[in-house]
Amino acid sequence: MNREMNPLAALVVGEETLADQELADALMPYVRFTEEAQLLLEPAFENLHSKEKVLCVLLAARALNALGKRPTSELRSKEIIELAGMADGTVHSTVKRLKESRFIKKGGQGGWEVPSHALRKVVDALDQSKEES
Repeated sequence: MNREMNPLAALVVGEETLADQELADALMPYVRFTEEAQLLLEPAFENLHSKEKVLCVLLAARALNALGKRPTSELRSKEIIELAGMADGTVHSTVKRLKESRFIKKGGQGGWEVPSHALRKVVDALDQSKEES
């Protein structure tokens, strides 16, 4: 049976295309980017809980990396604090909880990132926040 006739072929999508669409849908109400790759927080971002704020900023870094506007998808805690406008103690405790629950991991350059295996879980967490607001 060739690929066009195989009903399973309809399930095949490009991994990058799917990931890019999921990232865009998850981030749309919360952040925008300037041409210079600056993160602009939308008003809905302020309604997120600490966990979702950190995840949102990390997803934004991943999106900017996918767009070729950032060299890595990793952010150090200090960068998360600055970008999200959160208190350092809040970020550090939130990052610790997110790491323990495998939402994020330490990347190869020492920053935090959303690993591919957790992308769906992170998108679902942000989608749930949309439904609650």
